[in-house]
Amino acid sequence: IRFCLRVTDHIATDLILGTGAYRRGFRASELSIDDQGIGYLAGEGDLTKLVRCCFVDGPDAAAIVARARQLRSRAGRLTGLAAGEELEIDKPTDNIVEHMWTLWPQTAKGTPQRSEHSVTLAGLLAETYPALYDGWTAEQVTLAAKAAGLAPKTVKVRGQATTGITWADLDAAQARRALAMAALDDRADTDVEGQADDEDLDDVGAPWLDDDLAAGELVAD
Repeated sequence: IRFCLRVTDHIATDLILGTGAYRRGFRASELSIDDQGIGYLAGEGDLTKLVRCCFVDGPDAAAIVARARQLRSRAGRLTGLAAGEELEIDKPTDNIVEHMWTLWPQTAKGTPQRSEHSVTLAGLLAETYPALYDGWTAEQVTLAAKAAGLAPKTVKVRGQATTGITWADLDAAQARRALAMAALDDRADTDVEGQADDEDLDDVGAPWLDDDLAAGELVAD
C-alpha cells in the first residue's frame, strides 16, 4: 500500500505511487497546502483513490481505546493484561554465557582458569550440553559469545595463543546477565497499574463515536 500526500513535483509523485502515476492523473503535486490529510492511496483495491485521513490526537486516542475496552469487556472478550491476568514473561534462563560460566575450567587450586581457547570451550559445551552444542566449532562459540555481549580476544593458554575468552570478561557478563534476569523477575512480580475500572468508562468523552458502529468494529476480531 502506498500513500502520497502533497509533494512538490511529478518526480516525487512517481517515486511514491509508482512510475507513470503522474501521467495517469494522480498529481499529488497539485494538492493545496490547505488539503491537510488528503492524498492518493494506491494498493488498497484495484484503483488509486483520493482519500482524506482523520487526525487523532492524544485525548481522542485515549477515548477510542477506553471505549473499545468497555465494549470488549461487555462482550466478554478481554484477555491478557487487560483482563488482569498475570502473564508469564519469557526470560533467557539458558544461554552460552551461563553455560560457559558453569563449566569453566578450574586450576589445580580450585580457582577459575584465567582464560580458555574457544576450541576448548566448544568441546566442553558439546560434552556438557550435547543437545545444544554438539558439532559446534570454535568460530561458532566466538560468534555466539559476541552476540551475548562478550568480546573474544587472543589469549595464551598452555603455551598456545589463539582466539578465546577470559574469565574476567565471562564473569562480568554473567553478572550483567544476573542483574537483567533479576529485573525481569521484578517486572513479573509488579502488579499491572493504571487499568481503568470498566464501570467508570461510561463517562469517557467520545461523542463522535457511534455506539452501534463502535460495537461492530471494535469488538470484532
